[in-house]
Amino acid sequence: MQMPAESTYVTRWPAVWQAAQHLLSPHVPLAIWAGLTGEIALKADADLLFEDVTLGLLPGLAGLGIEGRLTALTTPCTMAKLRRHLGQHPKVLFGFGSGPEPDPPLYPEEAQESSETAQKLSPPLPPVASPLLYQHCLSRLDVVPFPTIKLEAALRTTPFLLLLSLRRAARKGRLSRHLQEALRRYAAFIVAFPSRLPYIAPLDLPIRHVAAAFLQELAGQKRHRMANRLRWAAQLLSEGRTETEISTAYSFVVEAACLSFQISHEVERALLLPAQRPLSQVQRHELIYLSRAGAPELRTLAIARLVKEAEQPSVQATLRALQFDPDPRVRSVVKRAMLSEETGALS
Repeated sequence: MQMPAESTYVTRWPAVWQAAQHLLSPHVPLAIWAGLTGEIALKADADLLFEDVTLGLLPGLAGLGIEGRLTALTTPCTMAKLRRHLGQHPKVLFGFGSGPEPDPPLYPEEAQESSETAQKLSPPLPPVASPLLYQHCLSRLDVVPFPTIKLEAALRTTPFLLLLSLRRAARKGRLSRHLQEALRRYAAFIVAFPSRLPYIAPLDLPIRHVAAAFLQELAGQKRHRMANRLRWAAQLLSEGRTETEISTAYSFVVEAACLSFQISHEVERALLLPAQRPLSQVQRHELIYLSRAGAPELRTLAIARLVKEAEQPSVQATLRALQFDPDPRVRSVVKRAMLSEETGALS
C-alpha cells in the first residue's frame, strides 16, 4: 500500500542501503526495509544508537537474506589500517560517540565476568546508548572523504569505529516469518522507548506513513484479530492528528504482537488486559515467569504489563532482579517503572 508521504521518506541507514544493493532482491519496497530494520519506530529527530544496530538493523538485514557482521576497529585508526579491512564489495563504516556507561551489575561475580569478557574483546564494542556520529559506504576501490567531515580526522578522534560487512545469508527463510518477528521487535520498542517514537511533529509524518504501509503489508487480506489490529493501527498512523490517536495506534501494534506469539490463552488474556484491570494471581505468576524466561520481545511485553502492578511484592522482586538485565529494552521498562515509583513516593 503506497501512502501519500512515503515517497518523501529517506532511510535512516543510507550507507547500509547503498552497500546492500547488490545483495537485495529487486524492487524491495522501502516500507518493508524500514519495517524490518526498525526505522519505523524512530522519530525524525531521534539519534541513531548502537542498540538500533543490534536490535533493529542486523535482524532486519537477516530478514532480507543478508548476513551482517560487525568488526570493531582499534582507535585511533589510520587510512592505511582502514584500507586493510576493505575489499572489492562495499562495507559500511560506523562512527559512534561515547555513550553513558552501563549500570553496574547486580552481583560481584557478574562484574568479574564482565571484566574478563572486556579483556577478550579488543577493541570493545560501544555501549548500547552510544550515538551514531556518521556512517559511510566504502570499498577498497573507492575510499572518499565524508560529505561533512574529513575522514582522516574522523578516524583519529571517533571513540568507537565499527565496520559492517555484508554477504548473502546461507538461509533466508520465509519473509512472512521475518515480518512477524519485526512486528514483535516494533512492539517491544514501543513499550521500551516511548520517547523515541514518531508522533505529531510534521517531520514525523513520512515515518508514520511508511509504518502504516508496513503494517498494511503485514495484515494483507487476512481478517483475524491480529490483522484487524494492524489495519486499525495503520489507519491511525496515516490519518491521526492527535497524540491520543497515535498512542492508540501504538497500543494496537502491541496488541497485534501479543496475538502473534504461540502462548496459552491465559497468558494472552493477561498481556491484553487493560491497565486499569488487575491481573489474577495465576496471570501474574505466568507473566513473572515469562519476564524472566521468555523470548526477548515477549519478556519485554510481559514486564511492561507487570509494571502496572508494581505495588505487588512479587512484581517488586521481579523488577529488582531485572534492572540489570542484558536486554536494553527490559532494562528501560524496569528503569522507568522504578523512577515512577520513586517519584510517587516522594510526592
